[in-house]
Amino acid sequence: MLRVQPDVAEWDGLVPGRRLEGGARNDVWLGSLRGEPVVIRRSRRTPQSLAWELDLMRLLHDRDFGVPLPEPTSSGERSSECVVVQRWIGGREPTTAGDWSKVAAELKRLHRVCGDVTQRPGCEVVTDLTSASVSVDADLSAMPGNVVAVLLDVFGSVAGAPVSLIHGDPGPSNVRIGDDGRVRLLDWDESRVDVVWHDLSNLGIRVLLSAEHARAVRLSNAWEAANAWNTEVGYARRRLAHLMSPTGAMSGGEVVRPPDAVFADRRLAETYDVFEGDRDDLDAYERLVDEFGASTVLDVGCGTGEFACRLARRGVNVTGVDPAAASVEIARAKPGADQVSWMVGDACSLPPMQVDLAFMTANVAQVFLTDQDWEATLCAVGRALRPGGHLVFETRDPERRAWEQWTPAETRDAAVLPTGETVDTWCEVTGVDGEFVTFVYTNTFGSDGATITSESTLRFRQRDDIKSTLVDAGYQVIAVRDAPDRPGREMVFIARHN
Repeated sequence: MLRVQPDVAEWDGLVPGRRLEGGARNDVWLGSLRGEPVVIRRSRRTPQSLAWELDLMRLLHDRDFGVPLPEPTSSGERSSECVVVQRWIGGREPTTAGDWSKVAAELKRLHRVCGDVTQRPGCEVVTDLTSASVSVDADLSAMPGNVVAVLLDVFGSVAGAPVSLIHGDPGPSNVRIGDDGRVRLLDWDESRVDVVWHDLSNLGIRVLLSAEHARAVRLSNAWEAANAWNTEVGYARRRLAHLMSPTGAMSGGEVVRPPDAVFADRRLAETYDVFEGDRDDLDAYERLVDEFGASTVLDVGCGTGEFACRLARRGVNVTGVDPAAASVEIARAKPGADQVSWMVGDACSLPPMQVDLAFMTANVAQVFLTDQDWEATLCAVGRALRPGGHLVFETRDPERRAWEQWTPAETRDAAVLPTGETVDTWCEVTGVDGEFVTFVYTNTFGSDGATITSESTLRFRQRDDIKSTLVDAGYQVIAVRDAPDRPGREMVFIARHN
């Protein structure tokens, strides 16, 4: 995305100022026009789409909505090369329930009086979307088919909901409460004709009936995942993860957040054990089985089954569960696999059992991006443990900022698979957003030159936050140890379920 200041020569007296942070889809600057504050925006919309938006600003102003009107160029045009200058709107963000009640009322008025507005060019109502649709920034044809199926299922579930003009992104940063108490709505970049629940599902108060609100929240998560997939992938993956129910499954029984390709794609999954090497990281966990005298073990996120099979060969009764069918298929072919109970799924789909010890090795604990998914997993594992049973898992220490070494130069590697196939691989971080780190592994195969990528997002939780979630899920934290093979880099949690 361009970051240089826009060409504003068409506006006499316009002085650009500092760039505003936070815009993922447009570049925005503060500025001054003939001594008055303005906002300068470089839009990525098509000329037709931008013209629709500017027409809408005038229409809404005429209908008594507080919106940012465009300042014309010196020759009277509303924009120049997709650059728009709009009047500054002051005020404060909504903070109280009373503020949000006013915002909700203004949005409902928008939906009520603007049902006659025509659709924005390049946009569709979500209930009309297909696997090939493009709307706003969403391009479903560029998304994995299993993810698209999830989204279309959600979109179809809101058929019959009211449709009208929507703002599209009425978060706190796009709303102002003036000194007169009036609501102003900023940034109409995502405005279109669509299901009105888009505007009403994530306000500072609940304004829909319970049944409508639940459907609206699912719609919001599905739409945000689709709309951000090509621009803010880490954010998109988190919103997709929010679609997971407490059991981690959709109504159709599929996993909502598909496993990463490195585990789910058979060709990539076959490279996993080769690049992981002799797995000396599992030695410490094997010793814990002896420390606790465990005869029954649950391996959550068992992957290609290396740890489960090692324990099974020692006579331990092991259940291995993983959502990636390709990885479990590889696990089933290993020595000792016939003594393991294998399941394709997640911890929330486990049948009743009472095991002595449960593990999440190889930083499996970091794949749960939302608080809901993490808590649901902890509770599900707790149900699978006998009274007084233990859960052991590792997670990278965020203070070590491991992702800063995940560069092509630091991670480039090559290997020969048992089949004789050669593969080159490397990793590159594509986004860091607070606790969330998104990265891509690129894998090139020598036999045919095929390149397959696998994108992952991990959450780097703080030590105290993890302890709190364990306590809330009914565990007592016994110890937080170092990983012997990675001293100072990992936190190994040992918790007893109460």
